[in-house]
Amino acid sequence: MLGNKDKYTIEYLPRVISEDIPKLDKRIKEIIRRKIEKLIEEPYLGFPLRGNLAGFYKLKVSNYRIVYKIQNDRLIILIIAIGKRDNNLVYEIAFGRK
Repeated sequence: MLGNKDKYTIEYLPRVISEDIPKLDKRIKEIIRRKIEKLIEEPYLGFPLRGNLAGFYKLKVSNYRIVYKIQNDRLIILIIAIGKRDNNLVYEIAFGRK
């Protein structure tokens, strides 16, 4: 269990910043930002993924998904992809970036 002094840092893959975030409308972008900030205190808030993305987690925000990886040794939450769940596209994108 983490002590009070052990907080995670959020990092984003460059393509999340350049491709995923600009596609989000302002309202959902704010909701997603707040949900991601919760990971600082609760890194296992999301659900573990299986198959090709075993070791990764997802957070649900409406019909959007945030795919991330926990790097416990460095206390980092790495955001891999953000996008709509439609046809599992966000998971295919995450698999290509991992």
